[in-house]
Amino acid sequence: AEDEPSATLELPSLELPFAIELQRVQVGEFILNGESLLSDAGLQAKWQSGVIEIGELALNYQDYGLQAKGQVTANGDWPVALQLSAQLPMPDAEVLNVQAHLSGSLQALTLDVTTQGYLAAQLQGQLQPLDANLPAQLSIKVPSFKAAADLPASLTLADVVLQLNGDLQAGYQITGLAQLPNTPEQMRLTIAALLKASGAELRALRLSAGEEAFVALTGAVNWQRDIEAEAQLQWQDFPWSSLLEQEDIPVQLHTLAGQVGYKDGAYQG
Repeated sequence: AEDEPSATLELPSLELPFAIELQRVQVGEFILNGESLLSDAGLQAKWQSGVIEIGELALNYQDYGLQAKGQVTANGDWPVALQLSAQLPMPDAEVLNVQAHLSGSLQALTLDVTTQGYLAAQLQGQLQPLDANLPAQLSIKVPSFKAAADLPASLTLADVVLQLNGDLQAGYQITGLAQLPNTPEQMRLTIAALLKASGAELRALRLSAGEEAFVALTGAVNWQRDIEAEAQLQWQDFPWSSLLEQEDIPVQLHTLAGQVGYKDGAYQG
């Protein structure tokens, strides 16, 4: 049977016979049911001739911050041109600073995102947020990354590239690769996975120090009803001691193959 066409939300054209201008709206702390949701918020905007112009939108909560400016045209495909910035505190690390440019339209949105601080990365892509199947194509590039400052230098990832392509119905294909340049073996990390609304399939997660020296993991998880999962591990002459910069440990593992599963609330394997 042929797949049913995906439903796409149709946006109305909004044309006001008058203009609305908010020269400045400032809100201090916003409390709901005794809990603080915002520590500060501000808005400066204008709606005229079908165009919503955001001069400034600022939201703050504790050390978190979000700012936006730009315009949205409230007719047709609803074209957008928005600049976003955010500040996200990270535990025991630098703040993650995000700069994003949104262009195109709400029917077909183009993303260009740069992060600095805790993680220096660039994300580019396109998605269709009004399509029920949410088609998306994203690319993430990270020149260098180490998750925590106290980790050994050998765990630094370099030249990270992640690609995501697909939709909710067929699933999102995820591929990625990275180098570990500070390891003596110049280790290489690769990943291939499929993410669906009903579960995920890890087709390959492989860390290799050569063709005959690697550790590889495959598996799948299904959460459509009760959670079910399975995983397979293959280990062959992998130099884990050099990965962790622990050369003084005399234990060596040459080969290992194993599997584990989870079903009906119990582990199997």
